[in-house]
Amino acid sequence: MPAEQAASTPARRIAAESLVSVQANGVSLGAAVALASPACDGVALVTNAHVVRQAGVSVELRRGDGGAAVPARVMAISPRMDLAVLCAPAGFVVPAAVAGALPERGAAVW
Repeated sequence: MPAEQAASTPARRIAAESLVSVQANGVSLGAAVALASPACDGVALVTNAHVVRQAGVSVELRRGDGGAAVPARVMAISPRMDLAVLCAPAGFVVPAAVAGALPERGAAVW
């Protein structure tokens, strides 16, 4: 599980609280990260468009800590940028905090 893999890194909290597995029929197809967005009545998640296309009509999300899966609603998809925005129920995951500034050249990025 991502939360266990990131246990000793600065990404631990994000992996446990804000990262989900994008699934179809119980098979993981990729990952998504939760972000705060007023466009979703729950919590918005960003993933790749090709992951959502593979999932087809039934997209499910499972938290990075192995919690229960919930259905996701596709809000937007951009094949050109290979990005998709999903919406999950409120409280399912915690939106990741946005960095206050760009990283310095050579800084570790998690």
